Amino acid sequence: MKTFDIMSHNYKSKLFFILSFVITWTAGGILIYQSRTSGQKDLMLLFLAYMGPMFAALITMLITRDQKVFRDFFGKAYEL
Repeated sequence: MKTFDIMSHNYKSKLFFILSFVITWTAGGILIYQSRTSGQKDLMLLFLAYMGPMFAALITMLITRDQKVFRDFFGKAYEL
């Protein structure tokens, strides 16, 4: 198992958690409103609500533009 030093990366954890919360709960709130008004449920909103943390991670990576973070992310994604 490969280990890494977390202090060597430029993680923006506050930005990630705020984005994750906003994306997930905004999409979830819209879905709740749609279910109350018996409107059409949008599958993409459900997908966005469930995948909010992943999108927040990608947005945070694009904002920071740190190559170490990109390598760490894709290394872990392909290590599975």
